[in-house]
Amino acid sequence: MFIPGSICIYLIEAAAVAMWKIGLSLDPLARLATLQTGSPVPLLLHSFVRVPAGKAVEVEQAIHERLRFRRKWGEWFALAVRDVRYCQALMIRVARCYARAKWRNSALRLRRQGLPRQFQL
Repeated sequence: MFIPGSICIYLIEAAAVAMWKIGLSLDPLARLATLQTGSPVPLLLHSFVRVPAGKAVEVEQAIHERLRFRRKWGEWFALAVRDVRYCQALMIRVARCYARAKWRNSALRLRRQGLPRQFQL
């Protein structure tokens, strides 16, 4: 599902060669299909999270920088289990912050509209 102003950060696994791709896409399933076309090994979309476009680039770059010593080629990395968990935890943290900010903004709009107190934060 496309949400305007958002991008997915994804982890794609090439288990046969023990490699992981960390990247950005509007549609991670379509990206998986594109990568699979040119890949000699099966690929699996391991996880993804939708975040604001500006934050997605920042988070992806932070992950790439943190894991630079595991980089093999471009956006492909040889990751240990703890590295995969780190990526997932960071992706989830950003998504939760984004969701909280959206909820907070919605609550502020409701307050401005003068809704009863029980419906406010």
